[in-house]
Amino acid sequence: MNQVIINTITNQTSHQDQLSYQLKKDNGVFFTNEIKIIDSILDIIEFNNGIIFKKILEPAVGNGIFLLRTLERVYQYYPNKEKIRYFIENGLYFIDIDPEMVKRTKENISDLYKSFFGEQYNGKFNAFTYDFTEKVKNDFTLFSETKNKDLELLLKHIDYVIGNPPYVTLYGRRDRKRNELQRINYLNQYIQKRNGKNQKSLQTRQSNLFRGINYWKRFSGSSQGFR
Repeated sequence: MNQVIINTITNQTSHQDQLSYQLKKDNGVFFTNEIKIIDSILDIIEFNNGIIFKKILEPAVGNGIFLLRTLERVYQYYPNKEKIRYFIENGLYFIDIDPEMVKRTKENISDLYKSFFGEQYNGKFNAFTYDFTEKVKNDFTLFSETKNKDLELLLKHIDYVIGNPPYVTLYGRRDRKRNELQRINYLNQYIQKRNGKNQKSLQTRQSNLFRGINYWKRFSGSSQGFR
């Protein structure tokens, strides 16, 4: 395993340990630090089948550990800096609600690229600071509303949606919603049903799954990658 990936896991483990339990609970800050879990999710990707021409989305990217491990696997098939750069610029897409996480992911990808080829990465990133539980396009209003035009272009164009999304109750008895507007917003965005009955709560894990399906180009009932 590449040292950049080892360092990323070590650093995010240390960072998570320093956070208060309540902050982690409220914001779903629980990083995936076990490489076996990461690999088990990435095993659904066909790396030996033209992977550099596929589009992969990580909607709750954190420090980018899933994308780093993805890049490491792609490098095994394509140990060429031009092809890796092409893949980063055209195949990797990542989102996080926290701009600091987006920044760290960019830095970690750059560090991994440098470890491969001994030079700085100076290409572009497909990075977005956005709350993935929010719909990019709302068709249930009088006028169709687009909240992020760049993300709208990705709808139905992603081959794999990967990651381990945060788990926070958005609405329900254990909810820690910040205001009434947020509660109304989620009620308007999601139909909350389980086994045909109305559901009293909604978790970010569920909403991430719903959003992931909207981006996946080969919809067949579930988005590839989430577990």
